[in-house]
Amino acid sequence: MPQFRITQKFATDCKIKQLSEPMNTIHPLDDWLIDRMYVQRKKVAIIIHVKTTFTFFIPYVDARGAKFIPSHFKAQLAKFFYKHSLPDFAEKVTELFSHEPIFTKTVDRKILGHLNDFKYCASYAPGDPSPVDWQKSAEDINNMPVNAGTRKWGFPIEYFNELLGINLPKRKL
Repeated sequence: MPQFRITQKFATDCKIKQLSEPMNTIHPLDDWLIDRMYVQRKKVAIIIHVKTTFTFFIPYVDARGAKFIPSHFKAQLAKFFYKHSLPDFAEKVTELFSHEPIFTKTVDRKILGHLNDFKYCASYAPGDPSPVDWQKSAEDINNMPVNAGTRKWGFPIEYFNELLGINLPKRKL
């Protein structure tokens, strides 16, 4: 059962009034954080894995609104694993996300700091009329060094690989 720690801004967009305290999760893919940002006057959800800071972006328009972001994310995450030849994880995502998601408060200040940094790092040029490539922006952030928790500096993609025991390719420098 996936847990989404959501910010007050995203809770307002989804019309969720009451949030519970975060729970302990069983599977490593069960714990995510969602916030929203504006880019070119459009809302975009930023979804971060809590333990690894691995990041995804989903424009609200692609998901048909804020309340559909979790189900759209399920499809995007499964597609991501299939793309990287990890069908077992894609099937696990389908299984985990088949239950109703749980929305909880965001209490970890460290992850909120990363979230705010990632919003500014999303590669888009203000005033640029061309559409933003959100997959490339997420890839750039996942290949950017961060200080996640008590560990030393590293890359979100490395932390995600380590947590799941997989080998997603890092970007070549």
